[in-house]
Amino acid sequence: MTFIRTNPARLYSIVTAALPLAVYYGLDLPIEIVIPLAAALLGLGEVVQRTEDRKTTDALYAPSPEHEVMPVIGYLGLVDGDQDDESTEAKNA
Repeated sequence: MTFIRTNPARLYSIVTAALPLAVYYGLDLPIEIVIPLAAALLGLGEVVQRTEDRKTTDALYAPSPEHEVMPVIGYLGLVDGDQDDESTEAKNA
């Protein structure tokens, strides 16, 4: 059940790809079953899309643990004294 909640788009894509393959390669399903299955897959796609949108929105508004700890200079990969070393060396040369 955890896999379904964390990866609904993967499961949906497998099911969506399997139905046409099953019909094409000889699973003799009457058209009265295939059309409602296709409609149900469209509805399921909407549910999957809303689930993924909710996960994206939750991730967007979640606080980042690195954001509070890392200052801007540390984020750029610079140490406090490294900024001026190159300009000082260029002036002395």
